Amino acid sequence: MLRKVLLDLGGHHGNAIKMLQEPLSLDEGWEIHLYEPNPACELADRMRETDLNVLVHSSAIWTMDGTISFSQQNHQLAQNHSPTDGRSDIDGWGSRLSCLKTTHPSLLPPIEVPCVDLARLLRAFSDCDYLAVKMDIEGAEFPVLRHLIREDVLSLIDALFIEWHVRLLPDESAQSRQHLESQLHNAGVKIQHWT
Repeated sequence: MLRKVLLDLGGHHGNAIKMLQEPLSLDEGWEIHLYEPNPACELADRMRETDLNVLVHSSAIWTMDGTISFSQQNHQLAQNHSPTDGRSDIDGWGSRLSCLKTTHPSLLPPIEVPCVDLARLLRAFSDCDYLAVKMDIEGAEFPVLRHLIREDVLSLIDALFIEWHVRLLPDESAQSRQHLESQLHNAGVKIQHWT
């Protein structure tokens, strides 16, 4: 039986589900997995009222299973207009894995969070499943996608909604992004830009 699965990587407050409802025709038949490592986002609590089949995972997406350092962003200090409902000041859009050399402002000292290997997650699905992935992981998309290429699992993804963070990564460029997009295209992945 065909499974329809959405992996929302970088779930933040869960707002992407509403934005993807129409383009993916999300309904109760979809299996939706939200991954968000920032405990200040309180994502499990926010998803309690949805009618959809949503599972929340309090983990970062990475190239291995284990734990990793994670830096929360104080969105009040960063003044980046991150959406807020007043629950927390440290659930900013710019929260990210500490190992990434980015130019995000107003990051707090790192905390340890669980991380999961995206390649391992993808192997749980078959070529017969329809797998959509939303990836907004604040620069980690570059090492994570390179890992998926090495592990030869890109072709399991049918649609990828991705926000690229080249502007925040001094070690990446428009050329490195184009190279990854070309490899995704060659693997049959339909790419949609996410903002």
